[in-house]
Amino acid sequence: PGYNSGDDDTNNNRAAEKEEALVMMGCHRSTAKLWLYQLVDALEHMHQRGIVHRDLKAENILLNSNNDIVLIDFGTAKDLMFTDLNGPEFVGTPDFMSPEAVTGRDDGGTKDVADIADTGPAADLWALGALTVQLQTGHTPYWSPSPYLAFLKIKKALKYPNLRRPVGIVDDECWDFIQQLMKGQANERLGANVFDEIDTDQRRMKQRDGGYDCLRQHPYFADVHAERNAKKSKSLPIPSLWDFAVRACAEMAY
Repeated sequence: PGYNSGDDDTNNNRAAEKEEALVMMGCHRSTAKLWLYQLVDALEHMHQRGIVHRDLKAENILLNSNNDIVLIDFGTAKDLMFTDLNGPEFVGTPDFMSPEAVTGRDDGGTKDVADIADTGPAADLWALGALTVQLQTGHTPYWSPSPYLAFLKIKKALKYPNLRRPVGIVDDECWDFIQQLMKGQANERLGANVFDEIDTDQRRMKQRDGGYDCLRQHPYFADVHAERNAKKSKSLPIPSLWDFAVRACAEMAY
């Protein structure tokens, strides 16, 4: 008694309209930059020990009580030194999988060690680039309605550059950082050849040219890197005034 289907339909329509109005947004740029800088340190720590995550994405990154990142979920990780327990090569989340992960081989990657085949540390570097896009814009660079279509787009990157600059990437340094990471050929990515041989005595990957300093010294991280080198107080992962102003202006324009 008292049930009115018309009122119920109206409420459902309003809920649907509200849901359609919701859109994904990126983080504040100053906050995302600091988290990405920390993520470079985490990747360097893993790769030096021969571990490739293979499922790097926002869902697998947590924040601790200090608002520092914590990388989780190594269920599909690959051990480049102790390979007997490694799972299949075709693993990961479609939007973040590298071309060599999609195709099942490393086209153009280094083959200095027989055990390092298919996906290597460069696959995580590709995912780092895709994650950078997501943190800046709220969406991934190769998002598609189905995984199959995403795979087709990613595979095309092997033959020619097909990455387009999203509207949300306003910093030229950020866009260059993304482009340097998301190259179709694995060995052409920024930092790809830093860890490519196994030091059997130390049970670690041999590190060349200062490790991932090539990533940390990129102009995109200039302010964060300079502060860390100067041993100043640690930057807090909070938005800058510029971030707030840009978002407020965008909302007013919209």
